[in-house]
Amino acid sequence: MRWLLCLILTSRLIAAPFENVGPSTPDEIASLNTNLLIDGYISPLSGQASLHETDLLIKAAQDLTLKRTYVPPQILGRYADKDKAELVLPSLTAFIVPVAYTALTGIAAYAGYKVSQVIYERSNSLMRNYYSGDLTPHWLTKSGSIDPTLPANPDELLKRPGWKETTHPDAGKNGHRSFENKKTGEKLRHDKGKPGYPGHKRHDHYHRPNPKKTSREDALLDAQGNPVPEKHDKSHIYSPDKVWWE
Repeated sequence: MRWLLCLILTSRLIAAPFENVGPSTPDEIASLNTNLLIDGYISPLSGQASLHETDLLIKAAQDLTLKRTYVPPQILGRYADKDKAELVLPSLTAFIVPVAYTALTGIAAYAGYKVSQVIYERSNSLMRNYYSGDLTPHWLTKSGSIDPTLPANPDELLKRPGWKETTHPDAGKNGHRSFENKKTGEKLRHDKGKPGYPGHKRHDHYHRPNPKKTSREDALLDAQGNPVPEKHDKSHIYSPDKVWWE
């Protein structure tokens, strides 16, 4: 669904990649969110205040002509990096044309292009859910974290002081059980392995919610108590008896 939405939103750019669909008059630029303006910067292409996205030159496969293009902020937001040399899209390869401005003529000169596949900061939480630091999918890394204090059978938790099951009936039907220790405040979720699924989904494991969570990037804890993003490889915690990747 995410990819379909991306294709729909960018279809206009694909059909006419070099059409200047953005603001071109001072009034149009003045009406935009001032957060999009680059402080004190005037574009030599237009002689007007420049937007983060305005001076990105996108090299499309079907047209090598270099023209000014505007990528609507609702599509890209802040996808440009600080020096505007890369267009940053989650898990997409973008062909970017860095430009050098000449002081006398104000004409953009071609300075080569580079291929980049970078994680946009605002989508770090999403990307880190599925990829390790070297962009290896987590379902291929095959390593969770191990907590020797957790039982292989979650029913054993209920025999320990303070533990109580808080599973929602619908979640329980799908193999997800929740537990809470009323004395310590600790919470655990146990996911039952599903045969035929890849990676962690195939195996019984726990998740430990972070009581000090501020966002999805620190929503869970690993076995050592370190904050990790949702669905991060290390957020899958195993009893020693359930380790399967060694």
